[in-house]
Amino acid sequence: MKYESKRDVEHLISSKTLINVIPSLHFHKSIELNYATQGALKVQLGLHNEIFYPGEIAFIPSYIPHSVAAIGETVSENLIIPFQYFKKFSQNDVSLQFFQLNNKKINTELFTIISAIKERINTNPPILLQGLIYVLLGLIVENYPQNQFSTNEDSLIIRIIEYIENNFTEN
Repeated sequence: MKYESKRDVEHLISSKTLINVIPSLHFHKSIELNYATQGALKVQLGLHNEIFYPGEIAFIPSYIPHSVAAIGETVSENLIIPFQYFKKFSQNDVSLQFFQLNNKKINTELFTIISAIKERINTNPPILLQGLIYVLLGLIVENYPQNQFSTNEDSLIIRIIEYIENNFTEN
């Protein structure tokens, strides 16, 4: 398993179209959204495995080991949301522990917001992008039940990463 530190250090929102994505077990502090536009995705989140079809979204919470794999010929989208864009949720004790977002009616609205985020990734002012992310995450919190994922086995690793993040400028 690999810790993708670059995602957590850069603090950049990213969006990619992936063709026949190959699985790689990894984790990061960022939230990751994955969805198939053609074909299907097999997503492993911790010990859970699910198949995602077009119209469904895989929500990958912070620090949960995961992998995403194409099933056959698949085109998928990936959106990475760094911690700085959702830290207010954790500061206000709003848990962002989800996995399978499969209500296609709600997801139609989420896809509209995701498209707006993708269009504004490199534009100014960044506060508009922040607002769109708040709306996206707020709608998910409002419309989907929370999941609980165990990070006990990885908690030491997470504590070490957070210690380094918070103290790397000190001697």
